[in-house]
Amino acid sequence: MIGPGFAGRPGWVLPQATAGGGASVAEEHRRAAEWTARLAAENARRAGAARKARALHAATEAPPEVASKADAEKAPEVRKPPQKSSVYLHGPVGTGKTMLMNLFYEASREAGCRTLRRHFYEFMMGLHRQIHQIQEERPVEVAANALADDIDVLCFDEFQVADIQDAAILPRLFEVLFLRGVTVVMTTNTAPQLLYTGGLNRHVHLPAFIRLLAEHCTVLGLGAKSVDYRRKAEAAELASGAARDAFLVGDKGLEQFAARWREMLEEVGLPEAEVVLKLPMGRQLSIPKAAGPACSISFQELCEGHRGEARAS
Repeated sequence: MIGPGFAGRPGWVLPQATAGGGASVAEEHRRAAEWTARLAAENARRAGAARKARALHAATEAPPEVASKADAEKAPEVRKPPQKSSVYLHGPVGTGKTMLMNLFYEASREAGCRTLRRHFYEFMMGLHRQIHQIQEERPVEVAANALADDIDVLCFDEFQVADIQDAAILPRLFEVLFLRGVTVVMTTNTAPQLLYTGGLNRHVHLPAFIRLLAEHCTVLGLGAKSVDYRRKAEAAELASGAARDAFLVGDKGLEQFAARWREMLEEVGLPEAEVVLKLPMGRQLSIPKAAGPACSISFQELCEGHRGEARAS
């Protein structure tokens, strides 16, 4: 696959997976990550020569006449990235998407890029909190510009559009990030055109967002026939007796679990205590049995308890 070129530079060649022979899968992944890191590094170098933007409101549809010279000097910097400097990597589970992104993340940091890596759910929880705290108009744009001030590259693992709030926020978030020249690299199980399928008011928010992704992202799909490396690793663990996870079924299983829990407490020498976890939006979760980083909790306690209503963004 040919990567996008830049002025005076040819495009780079992204290696394809081979059916047999040739470079190993690890080597292909390394070369793919190196290609993407070079893409991000080029974008970061171009950022230094970018011009100052108009005032924030002018950049977000405010009337041009309100932007004074002083406003322009305070406005966020707009970096002009090469076309499609971001990457949307999708495919089935266990095919190496996260490993590729992690390789890219490390390579981009070594290249001097200001790079942030977040699990997408974790990122969105933080963004929702920040939006609630911003006492200004267009809080999504304000938060996005603050983020773009600090980073050149943003890596998302397990990207998805989960609900109507995210469907409304993401187009505005990504529009600012792309305008500011931030390179976004994301992994997901879902192709762009299938995001938020069946979701509330999908026809309102998603078509424009999908077009935005298509305009700025190189979309790379790992096919359904790709090897599931996690299943291979799990099979090897089971065969060697080193598996760490177990399913204990039925009444006897509950007794076995309780016995193993007591054994664990004795082995590590930690006391059992109730812990209350603070969740986003003022919610909390009570863990009746916790010891260090481990806990014992039933499905009903974890999934059926009342957590309170989160306020809409």
